[in-house]
Parts: sequence; C-alpha cells; structure tokens
Amino acid sequence: MIVEGALNSIQHTKYLIDEIISLKIHRKTISVVLNNRQRSEAQMPLIQVQERLGHPISTILTPAPELFLQAARLQTPAVLAQPTNMTSQQFLKMADLIIEREKVRGISKSKNIIESGSDATKMPIMQETT
Repeated sequence: MIVEGALNSIQHTKYLIDEIISLKIHRKTISVVLNNRQRSEAQMPLIQVQERLGHPISTILTPAPELFLQAARLQTPAVLAQPTNMTSQQFLKMADLIIEREKVRGISKSKNIIESGSDATKMPIMQETT
C-alpha cells in the first residue's frame, strides 16, 4: 500500500488499513510504503506518518526527478538507469521485502498441504495463513 506524507492521504490510508483488517486479513501482511514525491520540507516526517496510521512504514521512497527524467530518456527502468541512486536502492529494498514475504507465504502454504494428511484418495487442503 502506498501513502504520501500529506494529511488527507494518511487519513484515507488509515481507513483502508482498518477496512482490510476488518476483513480478517492480518495486520502483518499489510506493507506500507511512504512515497515522498515532494522535497522533505513539504512532507510529514516518517514518525508522524506512522503514528497517525497506527501502522509501520516498510520503505520510504524519496523524490528523484532527475533519476526518472534520465530513465525516461534512456527508456529504461530507473533502477537500471542509476542502480546506485538512493531511490533506486529504495525500490530494490521494497522488491526484496515483497520477495521475502512471498517466500514465507509459499512455505506456509506447502506446510499446510503436508499437514492436511493428503493421500492418493484425497485432494490437498489449501489453507490461507494470516
């Protein structure tokens, strides 16, 4: 889930997180990314955003107009245009977090299939873990 450091965006994101949780989706499965599209002076600080959301921020994306302009000119993803750029590194961190979360989910699902006691006459039982 992406949130900007503006009060209305934070409030709407809080409502959305609360609704998702009311659907019995575990809070830990919700990843929030703070997208700072403007320079830091115009954005709410990370600590305040987390307090208002009542939820941790997984990653922060900093503004990098030069990076995205160069990537557009090169017709290539920003992380390839300048892989050592701080914003590129933030995108890579976000990708790593998603990959790790999906690995854990895959392991949990495999474990549920094995624990269901399936044999040749039964279909494996898939249980969503939260």
